[in-house]
Amino acid sequence: MRILVVLCFALILTGCADEKTLRFTTFEQTQNTLSYCKNNACPDISITYPIAHDAPISPTINHKIDSTLARMLTSNPEKEPKTTLTAALNDFAKSYRQFETEFTKEHFVTFEANLTMALSYQNGQLLSFKTDFYFYTGGAHGYGGTAFLNVHPKTGATLTQKDIINDITAFTAIAEHAFREEYDIPKNNDINSTGFWFENNQFTLPKSIGFTATEVVLIYNPYDVAPYAEGVIEIRLPIATVQPFLNTTFL
Repeated sequence: MRILVVLCFALILTGCADEKTLRFTTFEQTQNTLSYCKNNACPDISITYPIAHDAPISPTINHKIDSTLARMLTSNPEKEPKTTLTAALNDFAKSYRQFETEFTKEHFVTFEANLTMALSYQNGQLLSFKTDFYFYTGGAHGYGGTAFLNVHPKTGATLTQKDIINDITAFTAIAEHAFREEYDIPKNNDINSTGFWFENNQFTLPKSIGFTATEVVLIYNPYDVAPYAEGVIEIRLPIATVQPFLNTTFL
């Protein structure tokens, strides 16, 4: 019996140690790190993101981060997204060079790509990464916003809203109540009565939902439900308030 107890205790310690082995450091890429930019005019580029270390799953998580940022950097929606961040950065730089060649001989406009990804929450079952981004590729103004990526730390799989939220209907009702309070929309008025443009005048959850240690964060980016001038719309729900509707496997 004593041997069994010692063995079980050792297994518990090993399990805890395994969860703590996933460590992150921050890495940055700029136009100065791209080989293409050594001999060509390039846009302003600043990409900061976490890199996982010290666990067997690290390469899988790093690939997920890399490919996610690569998709965000695809400058032409008609093109297939690049599969690696380096390829996407080079493609973005070349698109600036093409623009410069076709439309001007002077550098009167400079493309810009800024992405900052950081780990906003981590436990043994969930990694939530927040990315603030801004792109400028000509025109009156650029486009910026925030996106969340939720990943299972043991498999590297992307976690969807349906994975994390058990009761979407109840969760949505709480989110709508918080949204109405934040923007002074009376309960009995249409959700679009103050100028928002939810489809079919029906409140819906945003595509981007992330987590901190104490809150669920809902992000509506420019043009999602409001004009560009409104900027990023952020609603924060205390986890304690929505806990009954979340999958306890992750939170």
